[in-house]
Amino acid sequence: QYFDVETGLHYNTFRYYDPEIGRFITQDPIGLSGGDNLYVYAPNPYGWVDPLGWCKGSENGSLEIAPGKFDYLFGRAASNAHNAARSNQLALEMKRLGVSDNSAGRQMLTEHLALSTKNQGNVMSTFSNQYGKFEVRESLFIGPSGKAANFQSTFQVLDDGTRKLITLIPLH
Repeated sequence: QYFDVETGLHYNTFRYYDPEIGRFITQDPIGLSGGDNLYVYAPNPYGWVDPLGWCKGSENGSLEIAPGKFDYLFGRAASNAHNAARSNQLALEMKRLGVSDNSAGRQMLTEHLALSTKNQGNVMSTFSNQYGKFEVRESLFIGPSGKAANFQSTFQVLDDGTRKLITLIPLH
């Protein structure tokens, strides 16, 4: 990407982006395959990046989060010493971010993770093993406290495209 001083636009290899209006000035070169809005940069520029303007969401936007994952995130895992200690660390991080252990906090995390699974631009790695296919995604989460963390979330990719949350590691 480079800034064009004469026009005030940013050139992103294939399209010009206008920071004043927060969108590209030409249609997405991949058409409606990129989404309903042909001029959008990214649905949520705080958590997604689309430098070329080509990113497309996952085919199936379904997200599966086992209820026990929230117990783990909010410090209620005690299956063994390692899990209890890690769960406590995660609870402290959720508190720092201002995410409450209630339905509103779980909804906030669910919505953020659902958005993160709709963008192919944030897949950091993929791998397969005897348990299935997996992908690790990064997303920037800004909590109600105004503090941020980079979430590294591992999802199992099911045959129908559903992403099943396996782990969430907040880094700051």
